[in-house]
Amino acid sequence: MNASRFKKLMTALLVVAAIAVTVPASLWAAGTIAGTGITNSVSVGYTIGGVPGSAIVSSATFTVGVRVNMTVARANAGFVDVAGGATGAYLTFVVSNVTNTRLDFGLVSATSTTEPFGGAASNFVSVPILTAYVDVNGNGIYEPLTDITTFSAINTDASVTVFLVGNIPASEANGAIQAYSLTAVARQFGSGAGAVTNLSEAVPYNGVDVVFGDPDNSTVPTDLNRDARSSDRNAFRILSLTVSKTSAVYSDPFNGTGAGKKAIPGAVITYTVTITNPGSSAATSVSISDALGALPVTFAQDFNDGAPNCGVGSLRGIVINGACFTNGADGGTPDASFAAGTVSVSGMTIGAGTTTTIKYQITVN
Repeated sequence: MNASRFKKLMTALLVVAAIAVTVPASLWAAGTIAGTGITNSVSVGYTIGGVPGSAIVSSATFTVGVRVNMTVARANAGFVDVAGGATGAYLTFVVSNVTNTRLDFGLVSATSTTEPFGGAASNFVSVPILTAYVDVNGNGIYEPLTDITTFSAINTDASVTVFLVGNIPASEANGAIQAYSLTAVARQFGSGAGAVTNLSEAVPYNGVDVVFGDPDNSTVPTDLNRDARSSDRNAFRILSLTVSKTSAVYSDPFNGTGAGKKAIPGAVITYTVTITNPGSSAATSVSISDALGALPVTFAQDFNDGAPNCGVGSLRGIVINGACFTNGADGGTPDASFAAGTVSVSGMTIGAGTTTTIKYQITVN
């Protein structure tokens, strides 16, 4: 056999094919679960001298390590408006585990010198201490008899709502701001909450490699790049409603509703109470009370200053945002009444950035 023939007979045709991995890749945001073994095999087919040889298979195996990562995000787009003296006020955050294994998380709260909604400095005179609570039933509302301070593990690609809860000093000025940060600290599952991580890139966790993949947060000085910590800020703002009360002569016995009307005995005076909510959150359970009994005036049972005219004999003497209400308890929301010499309105809700107007009339004795 000549050299050329021998060369042809010894020519091998290599065919390479991959065999499927033993565990399908995860479709979760966190990636393939840590500890997953991935084996990939290559098969080599060949022919020598016209005779097919047995396929040769070679495999390589590796184990997926832990990529530590989590996110913390405030739940609101603007300030959490609160009244001075409020008890149980809270800031809401969502802590998400995007690590590819279940972990415990410590929660660390701190005051912040800046707030996230415009860069202004925090300026409460008396800074309240806040406590972190976990939203047990997941409804996003802090419930003191339900929610707990003990933080539990978070599964891969799962989230938990956390509240920072405290009491607001009554002495803070309207518009005062106080910001806080919440930091989640990744910890080994089953080790409980703590302010310092017990994971290390130098030490395997459950027998696999560990890499910290969390970014830094430049607005929270203690949250650095790849330190197994994640954070966000949120802020309270003191909100006080603005209230004004004005009086205007509607008519007098001699000039009627004409230009010369004066506040003399027998004159009808319209009181207007204007309540404005300048904040970004609705004000609820708003009420007013105006005691007229000790004054030389008589409450007008039927409101009429032309806009609106609630009707003679209607006993509708209180007007809220242009609608006529009876002088007795309406039993609705809002509820208006005149009793024991006092005008009362309760159960009002004033939306963020809106104004409510209440009118009623008296006759000068």
